Amino acid sequence: MVSISVCMVVKDEEENLERCLESVKDIADEIVIVDTGSGDRTKDIARRYTNNVFDFKWVNDFSRARNFSLSKAVGEWVFFLDADETVSERDIPAIKQLARNRHFDGFSFVIRNYTNNQGLVNFIPLKGDDYPESRGWKGYDRSRVVRMFRRQAGVFFEGEIHEVVEHSIRRKGGKIMEVDIPIHHFGERSGEKDRKYLEMSRKRVASAGNDPKALFSLGFALFRKGDFQAAESCYRKAVSLNNNYREAWFGLSEVLGRMGRLSEAVKVNRAIAKKWPSESAAYYNLGELFLALGRKHEAVEYYEKALELGSPLRDRIVKALNKLKRH
Repeated sequence: MVSISVCMVVKDEEENLERCLESVKDIADEIVIVDTGSGDRTKDIARRYTNNVFDFKWVNDFSRARNFSLSKAVGEWVFFLDADETVSERDIPAIKQLARNRHFDGFSFVIRNYTNNQGLVNFIPLKGDDYPESRGWKGYDRSRVVRMFRRQAGVFFEGEIHEVVEHSIRRKGGKIMEVDIPIHHFGERSGEKDRKYLEMSRKRVASAGNDPKALFSLGFALFRKGDFQAAESCYRKAVSLNNNYREAWFGLSEVLGRMGRLSEAVKVNRAIAKKWPSESAAYYNLGELFLALGRKHEAVEYYEKALELGSPLRDRIVKALNKLKRH
Protein backbone atom coordinates (compact mmCIF):
# COMPACT_ATOMS: atom_id res chain seq x y z
CA MET A 1 0.00 0.00 0.00
CA VAL A 2 1.61 3.26 -1.13
CA SER A 3 1.56 6.23 1.24
CA ILE A 4 1.90 9.98 0.76
CA SER A 5 3.43 12.47 3.20
CA VAL A 6 2.30 16.06 2.69
CA CYS A 7 5.14 18.33 3.87
CA MET A 8 4.97 22.08 4.45
CA VAL A 9 7.22 24.88 5.70
CA VAL A 10 5.24 27.77 7.16
CA LYS A 11 5.47 31.06 9.03
CA ASP A 12 2.60 33.36 10.05
CA GLU A 13 0.09 31.69 7.76
CA GLU A 14 -3.07 31.75 9.91
CA GLU A 15 -5.05 33.30 7.05
CA ASN A 16 -4.11 30.60 4.54
CA LEU A 17 -3.21 27.38 6.33
CA GLU A 18 -6.66 25.95 7.01
CA ARG A 19 -7.71 26.34 3.37
CA CYS A 20 -4.54 24.58 2.24
CA LEU A 21 -4.81 21.69 4.71
CA GLU A 22 -8.49 21.14 3.93
CA SER A 23 -7.55 20.72 0.29
CA VAL A 24 -4.92 18.01 0.93
CA LYS A 25 -6.28 16.13 3.95
CA ASP A 26 -7.73 13.41 1.70
CA ILE A 27 -4.41 12.96 -0.12
CA ALA A 28 -2.22 12.69 2.93
CA ASP A 29 -1.48 9.56 4.91
CA GLU A 30 0.46 11.94 7.14
CA ILE A 31 1.01 15.70 7.29
CA VAL A 32 4.35 17.19 8.39
CA ILE A 33 4.43 20.91 9.17
CA VAL A 34 7.64 22.79 9.96
CA ASP A 35 7.20 26.24 11.46
CA THR A 36 10.04 28.75 11.12
CA GLY A 37 8.95 31.21 13.80
CA SER A 38 5.27 32.10 13.59
CA GLY A 39 3.90 34.74 15.92
CA ASP A 40 0.24 34.13 15.08
CA ARG A 41 -2.13 31.13 15.32
CA THR A 42 -0.38 29.12 12.58
CA LYS A 43 0.77 26.26 14.83
CA ASP A 44 -2.61 26.03 16.58
CA ILE A 45 -4.31 25.56 13.21
CA ALA A 46 -1.69 23.04 12.12
CA ARG A 47 -2.27 20.90 15.23
CA ARG A 48 -5.93 20.48 14.28
CA TYR A 49 -4.75 18.40 11.32
CA THR A 50 -1.57 16.69 12.55
CA ASN A 51 0.58 15.96 15.56
CA ASN A 52 3.67 16.31 13.35
CA VAL A 53 4.35 20.01 13.96
CA PHE A 54 8.02 20.93 14.34
CA ASP A 55 9.96 24.13 15.00
CA PHE A 56 12.94 25.07 12.83
CA LYS A 57 15.08 28.16 13.28
CA TRP A 58 15.10 30.16 10.05
CA VAL A 59 18.62 30.47 8.61
CA ASN A 60 17.86 32.21 5.26
CA ASP A 61 17.95 28.89 3.42
CA PHE A 62 14.75 27.45 2.00
CA SER A 63 16.35 24.10 1.18
CA ARG A 64 17.47 23.48 4.75
CA ALA A 65 13.93 24.04 5.98
CA ARG A 66 12.47 21.81 3.25
CA ASN A 67 15.00 19.06 3.96
CA PHE A 68 14.23 19.23 7.68
CA SER A 69 10.56 18.58 6.92
CA LEU A 70 11.60 15.79 4.55
CA SER A 71 13.61 14.18 7.36
CA LYS A 72 10.43 13.90 9.44
CA ALA A 73 8.38 12.20 6.71
CA VAL A 74 7.81 8.44 6.57
CA GLY A 75 5.63 8.07 3.47
CA GLU A 76 6.78 6.36 0.28
CA TRP A 77 5.96 9.57 -1.59
CA VAL A 78 6.32 13.20 -0.55
CA PHE A 79 4.01 15.97 -1.72
CA PHE A 80 5.09 19.56 -0.98
CA LEU A 81 2.81 22.57 -0.80
CA ASP A 82 3.08 26.15 0.47
CA ALA A 83 0.42 27.51 2.79
CA ASP A 84 -0.97 29.91 0.17
CA GLU A 85 -1.58 27.04 -2.26
CA THR A 86 -4.29 24.41 -2.68
CA VAL A 87 -5.17 21.48 -4.88
CA SER A 88 -8.64 21.08 -6.32
CA GLU A 89 -10.94 18.40 -4.96
CA ARG A 90 -11.49 17.03 -8.44
CA ASP A 91 -7.76 16.38 -8.89
CA ILE A 92 -7.30 14.36 -5.70
CA PRO A 93 -7.93 10.95 -7.38
CA ALA A 94 -5.37 11.77 -10.09
CA ILE A 95 -2.74 12.77 -7.52
CA LYS A 96 -3.33 9.56 -5.58
CA GLN A 97 -2.97 7.60 -8.80
CA LEU A 98 0.46 9.12 -9.42
CA ALA A 99 1.73 7.39 -6.28
CA ARG A 100 0.96 4.04 -7.91
CA ASN A 101 3.23 4.81 -10.86
CA ARG A 102 6.27 2.53 -11.05
CA HIS A 103 8.05 4.26 -13.95
CA PHE A 104 8.73 7.76 -12.58
CA ASP A 105 10.40 9.10 -9.46
CA GLY A 106 9.05 12.64 -9.51
CA PHE A 107 6.19 14.65 -10.96
CA SER A 108 6.32 18.24 -12.18
CA PHE A 109 3.07 20.12 -11.58
CA VAL A 110 1.70 23.28 -13.20
CA ILE A 111 1.71 26.15 -10.69
CA ARG A 112 -1.05 28.66 -11.37
CA ASN A 113 -0.02 31.96 -9.81
CA TYR A 114 -3.34 33.83 -9.72
CA THR A 115 -3.18 37.59 -10.22
CA ASN A 116 -5.26 40.57 -11.27
CA ASN A 117 -2.22 42.30 -12.74
CA GLN A 118 -2.88 42.07 -16.46
CA GLY A 119 0.37 43.87 -17.21
CA LEU A 120 2.52 40.88 -16.29
CA VAL A 121 4.63 39.61 -19.18
CA ASN A 122 3.35 36.04 -18.79
CA PHE A 123 -0.28 36.88 -17.94
CA ILE A 124 -2.82 34.24 -19.03
CA PRO A 125 -6.44 35.47 -18.97
CA LEU A 126 -9.07 33.21 -17.44
CA LYS A 127 -11.57 32.52 -20.18
CA GLY A 128 -13.97 29.62 -19.78
CA ASP A 129 -11.99 28.19 -16.88
CA ASP A 130 -14.06 25.85 -14.74
CA TYR A 131 -11.83 25.49 -11.70
CA PRO A 132 -13.66 27.07 -8.73
CA GLU A 133 -10.28 28.15 -7.35
CA SER A 134 -9.93 30.65 -10.20
CA ARG A 135 -13.09 32.59 -9.35
CA GLY A 136 -12.51 36.23 -8.56
CA TRP A 137 -9.21 36.38 -10.44
CA LYS A 138 -8.59 37.92 -13.84
CA GLY A 139 -5.85 35.49 -14.79
CA TYR A 140 -2.61 33.83 -13.79
CA ASP A 141 0.91 33.19 -14.87
CA ARG A 142 2.26 29.68 -14.78
CA SER A 143 5.41 27.84 -13.91
CA ARG A 144 6.45 24.22 -13.40
CA VAL A 145 7.87 22.68 -10.26
CA VAL A 146 8.47 19.13 -9.04
CA ARG A 147 6.16 18.89 -6.04
CA MET A 148 5.74 15.14 -5.66
CA PHE A 149 8.58 12.63 -5.55
CA ARG A 150 9.56 9.25 -4.23
CA ARG A 151 11.18 9.51 -0.79
CA GLN A 152 14.58 7.83 -0.91
CA ALA A 153 18.15 8.30 0.27
CA GLY A 154 20.06 10.88 -1.76
CA VAL A 155 16.97 12.84 -2.84
CA PHE A 156 16.84 16.29 -1.27
CA PHE A 157 16.32 19.98 -1.97
CA GLU A 158 19.13 22.23 -3.17
CA GLY A 159 19.40 26.02 -3.44
CA GLU A 160 19.04 28.61 -0.72
CA ILE A 161 16.24 30.16 -2.78
CA HIS A 162 14.16 28.73 -5.61
CA GLU A 163 14.93 25.40 -4.00
CA VAL A 164 14.62 22.38 -6.27
CA VAL A 165 14.70 18.63 -5.81
CA GLU A 166 15.07 17.76 -9.51
CA HIS A 167 18.87 17.72 -9.53
CA SER A 168 19.18 15.03 -6.89
CA ILE A 169 16.47 12.90 -8.52
CA ARG A 170 18.26 12.99 -11.86
CA ARG A 171 21.68 12.33 -10.31
CA LYS A 172 20.25 9.04 -9.05
CA GLY A 173 19.01 8.23 -12.55
CA GLY A 174 15.41 8.96 -11.65
CA LYS A 175 12.80 10.01 -14.19
CA ILE A 176 10.54 13.04 -13.87
CA MET A 177 7.17 13.31 -15.60
CA GLU A 178 5.32 16.53 -16.36
CA VAL A 179 1.64 16.37 -15.41
CA ASP A 180 -1.09 18.86 -16.22
CA ILE A 181 -2.56 18.85 -12.71
CA PRO A 182 -2.55 22.45 -11.42
CA ILE A 183 -1.54 23.67 -7.99
CA HIS A 184 -3.46 26.85 -7.22
CA HIS A 185 -1.30 29.62 -5.77
CA PHE A 186 -3.06 32.65 -4.32
CA GLY A 187 -0.10 34.82 -3.36
CA GLU A 188 0.68 37.68 -5.72
CA ARG A 189 3.99 36.42 -7.10
CA SER A 190 4.64 39.79 -8.70
CA GLY A 191 4.82 41.49 -5.32
CA GLU A 192 6.78 41.14 -2.11
CA LYS A 193 7.79 37.49 -2.55
CA ASP A 194 9.45 38.13 -5.91
CA ARG A 195 11.27 41.15 -4.52
CA LYS A 196 12.50 39.09 -1.60
CA TYR A 197 13.75 36.30 -3.88
CA LEU A 198 15.50 38.79 -6.14
CA GLU A 199 17.25 40.46 -3.21
CA MET A 200 18.35 37.10 -1.77
CA SER A 201 19.55 35.94 -5.20
CA ARG A 202 21.68 39.04 -5.71
CA LYS A 203 23.25 38.64 -2.26
CA ARG A 204 23.98 35.00 -2.93
CA VAL A 205 25.72 35.77 -6.25
CA ALA A 206 27.69 38.56 -4.59
CA SER A 207 28.93 36.19 -1.89
CA ALA A 208 29.24 32.98 -3.91
CA GLY A 209 30.98 34.42 -6.96
CA ASN A 210 31.04 32.06 -9.93
CA ASP A 211 28.51 29.59 -8.58
CA PRO A 212 26.28 28.22 -11.39
CA LYS A 213 23.38 27.51 -9.02
CA ALA A 214 23.49 31.03 -7.61
CA LEU A 215 23.55 32.46 -11.12
CA PHE A 216 20.63 30.26 -12.15
CA SER A 217 18.59 31.42 -9.15
CA LEU A 218 19.32 35.06 -9.97
CA GLY A 219 18.47 34.43 -13.63
CA PHE A 220 15.12 32.95 -12.63
CA ALA A 221 14.35 35.86 -10.29
CA LEU A 222 15.23 38.34 -13.05
CA PHE A 223 13.10 36.37 -15.51
CA ARG A 224 10.16 36.63 -13.09
CA LYS A 225 10.78 40.38 -12.88
CA GLY A 226 10.67 40.63 -16.69
CA ASP A 227 14.31 41.67 -17.01
CA PHE A 228 15.00 39.17 -19.77
CA GLN A 229 18.36 40.51 -20.92
CA ALA A 230 19.82 40.31 -17.42
CA ALA A 231 18.29 36.83 -16.99
CA GLU A 232 19.89 35.73 -20.26
CA SER A 233 23.27 36.92 -19.02
CA CYS A 234 22.93 34.89 -15.81
CA TYR A 235 21.84 31.73 -17.62
CA ARG A 236 24.72 32.04 -20.12
CA LYS A 237 27.23 32.43 -17.27
CA ALA A 238 25.72 29.41 -15.50
CA VAL A 239 26.09 27.12 -18.53
CA SER A 240 29.58 28.44 -19.27
CA LEU A 241 30.60 27.42 -15.74
CA ASN A 242 28.72 24.11 -15.86
CA ASN A 243 28.01 22.95 -19.39
CA ASN A 244 25.86 20.11 -18.06
CA TYR A 245 23.50 22.36 -16.10
CA ARG A 246 20.30 21.21 -17.76
CA GLU A 247 17.95 23.67 -16.03
CA ALA A 248 20.13 26.64 -17.00
CA TRP A 249 20.10 25.50 -20.63
CA PHE A 250 16.31 25.33 -20.57
CA GLY A 251 16.13 28.69 -18.79
CA LEU A 252 18.22 30.19 -21.58
CA SER A 253 15.92 28.65 -24.16
CA GLU A 254 12.84 30.09 -22.50
CA VAL A 255 14.17 33.60 -22.06
CA LEU A 256 15.34 33.76 -25.69
CA GLY A 257 11.89 32.64 -26.79
CA ARG A 258 10.23 35.31 -24.65
CA MET A 259 12.43 37.96 -26.26
CA GLY A 260 11.39 36.76 -29.72
CA ARG A 261 14.88 35.53 -30.59
CA LEU A 262 13.52 32.30 -31.96
CA SER A 263 16.46 31.32 -34.16
CA GLU A 264 18.79 31.58 -31.17
CA ALA A 265 16.36 29.53 -29.09
CA VAL A 266 16.45 26.89 -31.84
CA LYS A 267 20.25 26.70 -31.55
CA VAL A 268 20.02 26.30 -27.78
CA ASN A 269 17.47 23.49 -28.00
CA ARG A 270 19.51 21.72 -30.66
CA ALA A 271 22.46 21.91 -28.27
CA ILE A 272 20.28 20.44 -25.51
CA ALA A 273 19.13 17.62 -27.79
CA LYS A 274 22.74 16.88 -28.73
CA LYS A 275 23.83 16.77 -25.09
CA TRP A 276 20.80 14.81 -23.90
CA PRO A 277 19.42 12.86 -26.88
CA SER A 278 16.57 11.35 -24.86
CA GLU A 279 15.32 14.74 -23.59
CA SER A 280 11.87 14.95 -25.16
CA ALA A 281 11.32 18.54 -23.91
CA ALA A 282 14.04 19.82 -26.26
CA TYR A 283 12.30 18.27 -29.28
CA TYR A 284 8.94 19.58 -28.14
CA ASN A 285 10.44 23.08 -27.84
CA LEU A 286 11.91 22.75 -31.33
CA GLY A 287 8.49 21.81 -32.66
CA GLU A 288 6.97 24.88 -31.04
CA LEU A 289 9.75 27.17 -32.27
CA PHE A 290 9.62 25.96 -35.87
CA LEU A 291 5.85 26.30 -35.83
CA ALA A 292 6.24 29.92 -34.69
CA LEU A 293 8.81 30.45 -37.47
CA GLY A 294 6.35 29.12 -40.05
CA ARG A 295 8.54 26.10 -40.85
CA LYS A 296 5.78 23.53 -40.56
CA HIS A 297 7.65 20.55 -42.04
CA GLU A 298 10.38 20.85 -39.42
CA ALA A 299 7.78 21.42 -36.69
CA VAL A 300 6.15 18.09 -37.59
CA GLU A 301 9.55 16.34 -37.58
CA TYR A 302 10.41 17.50 -34.06
CA TYR A 303 6.93 16.98 -32.63
CA GLU A 304 7.05 13.39 -33.88
CA LYS A 305 10.49 12.91 -32.33
CA ALA A 306 9.14 14.18 -28.99
CA LEU A 307 6.32 11.63 -29.21
CA GLU A 308 8.79 8.88 -30.06
CA LEU A 309 10.72 9.72 -26.89
CA GLY A 310 7.58 9.43 -24.78
CA SER A 311 6.87 13.10 -24.15
CA PRO A 312 4.38 13.59 -21.28
CA LEU A 313 2.79 16.30 -23.47
CA ARG A 314 1.45 13.67 -25.84
CA ASP A 315 -2.12 15.01 -26.05
CA ARG A 316 -0.94 18.53 -26.80
CA ILE A 317 1.49 17.32 -29.45
CA VAL A 318 -1.06 15.05 -31.14
CA LYS A 319 -3.49 17.97 -31.32
CA ALA A 320 -0.82 20.19 -32.92
CA LEU A 321 0.17 17.46 -35.40
CA ASN A 322 -3.42 16.83 -36.43
CA LYS A 323 -3.88 20.53 -37.08
CA LEU A 324 -0.65 20.78 -39.07
CA LYS A 325 -1.42 17.75 -41.20
CA ARG A 326 -4.87 19.07 -42.09
CA HIS A 327 -3.37 22.19 -43.66
